Amino acid sequence: MAKNKNYDAILIQRVFRARLLHAVLFELIAVLLTTLLLAVVMEENMLNMGILSVIISLTATIWNSIYNYFFDWMQNRLNFSRTKWVRILHAITFESGLTLLTVPVVALYLYIDLWTAFQLESVLLLFMFPYSISFNYIYDNLYKKFFNSE
Repeated sequence: MAKNKNYDAILIQRVFRARLLHAVLFELIAVLLTTLLLAVVMEENMLNMGILSVIISLTATIWNSIYNYFFDWMQNRLNFSRTKWVRILHAITFESGLTLLTVPVVALYLYIDLWTAFQLESVLLLFMFPYSISFNYIYDNLYKKFFNSE
């Protein structure tokens, strides 16, 4: 258990540059993958869906920074570990907030109603949920391995 607490302390105390690197890597990979997914699902050209992916990505990057800052603050204050279930809750609450922010943007950009935009966002969520869990698990472990001062 002590080893897990040290691991959590390393994750909580990340500096701004590490948080920025996390957000940029996450979004660059996500833009590439969601551009392909949107182009297939919407039967639209890659450029148009790439622009939409970038808009969503910029929104997500800002939300990611704010959300993770407060998540780390809460983890430090409540002293809990990043178990599998905490990671799942983290992903669910992050994606729920992002959905509330992006559905109106998608509807405006694609000239579709909010319900259709929500359905499209649901397709993205079904993709992003496992992507988010996987990316964060890999990133946290690499961060621990390369930036652990012990």
